[in-house]
Amino acid sequence: MAWPSTAASTPSCGPLHDRPGPLSRLTKIDVASRSTKLVGSLTIVVFLLLVFEVFSFIVFHVTKEDGAFHLRVHYPAELTDAEFRDYINIRHDKLGWPPKNDDRLDNGSHGERISPANDAIADPKYCFEVYGDSFTFAADINDDPAWPNRLAAKIKCKVLNFGISGYGVDQAVLRHELNERFANYAALLIYPHDIRRNLNQQRSLVWPQKSRPNFKPRFILSSDGSLELIEIFSGTLEDYKRVIADPSSGLHEERFLPESDGTWSKIMPTFPYTFSILRLVRKIYREIDFEKVWAGEFQHGIRSVKFPYYYLGDDKLSTEAKRILEKLAERFQNNCKAKRQTCFVILHPDGDYLEGDFRAEKMMAYYFENLRTLPNFLDMTDFLRTEMKGDFCRYIGQDDNCQGHFNEAGNEIVSEFFLHTFPAAFEN
Repeated sequence: MAWPSTAASTPSCGPLHDRPGPLSRLTKIDVASRSTKLVGSLTIVVFLLLVFEVFSFIVFHVTKEDGAFHLRVHYPAELTDAEFRDYINIRHDKLGWPPKNDDRLDNGSHGERISPANDAIADPKYCFEVYGDSFTFAADINDDPAWPNRLAAKIKCKVLNFGISGYGVDQAVLRHELNERFANYAALLIYPHDIRRNLNQQRSLVWPQKSRPNFKPRFILSSDGSLELIEIFSGTLEDYKRVIADPSSGLHEERFLPESDGTWSKIMPTFPYTFSILRLVRKIYREIDFEKVWAGEFQHGIRSVKFPYYYLGDDKLSTEAKRILEKLAERFQNNCKAKRQTCFVILHPDGDYLEGDFRAEKMMAYYFENLRTLPNFLDMTDFLRTEMKGDFCRYIGQDDNCQGHFNEAGNEIVSEFFLHTFPAAFEN
């Protein structure tokens, strides 16, 4: 009996390896499934990125008018022709501000702050001129309790208050130069915040306010170590728009350009806004004073930039700031000699230094190391500590909130410092 041949009994379906078996079908299904999952995952990621981008854009848009937000974010101003003309017409061409129409100043006299006590004194003699920032001006309180006015009332002799809010030491020294000689005695008060202002050409770059034309002069160190004046920025409306939108295009001696490394430099919200938000979060994180937070001082630790801002976040900037501060004090005293005035450089402490914060002590020792050797340098810190008896918040800010400028009680103690320190200046 013959067996059937293998060839005849084998189905003609081609080679075995070409058959679409179960394993091949499963592989195709698995690949398709993975592709679908990958596309789905990418879609979700893109969607989430889009959502976060829109969220970031909204955050920057909503906070455009938030003054506190501008401490860390730079918003270019949108100037109209009328706003530009107003700025040019009222700005101080040499100092930047105060504007010519500032109603807090006695522009019918010498441009000093209005003083009821001065007005009540018949004798035309002036006993003292004082220069500095908002703490000299006595911001946030009325004319009568301002410490220069209180001092004038006590000594029965006129005191000229040439302090201006927002001034750096550079502007205060220039204001003294531009003034005539009014009194035998003059004082330059230096508040710690003024140190960084000496490296600044546009105030809104270091202060929480919407960017606008608020340019100032500044001094730089020339090759021989002397001071060289960089005058206030000027130009056409288009020049201002350009430099406000891109400060690096015209402010070549500005040390706090947006997106730079300085502690006080701001971020600029640009597309992609997600990255801008991440840079902002990183900046805020670096500014939080965790040492105070862990010590239980939560509000004090997060409410403002942590204390090392006195070093400006950069050793090179700190060295420049120290040398310029010393040169400005020297320039002030040289101006006084030329005017035949007796002049004093006075350290006006901030809250941290008053409280004896060890970092504040370190910073003030650094910046004022050489100034303390000047023959007419004074530090009012010990006097204020003694008079305030450790209860500093009672004298700083409104309603004892320990924030901002000295209140009326604090101004009263500052006037007592001058009364007890300069008795010879007040002899009629």
